Amino acid sequence: MSDVLCNVEYRDDYEVSCAELDELVSLASHVNGVFGSRMTGGGFGGCTVSLVHLEAVDRVIDYIKVC
Repeated sequence: MSDVLCNVEYRDDYEVSCAELDELVSLASHVNGVFGSRMTGGGFGGCTVSLVHLEAVDRVIDYIKVC
């Protein structure tokens, strides 16, 4: 949960996120087996990092692909 809050802070307080990164964090966070997801890098088109249980990796990939 703290990673989601951290992404919200990046988005709202520092305005360094973008809609695509926010969507990736949101999608990953909805999958069972994801411990956290957040934006990282320089912002303005950075990337996301998600901590995922090994057994949930394929589920996360598939979920993001279909959404």
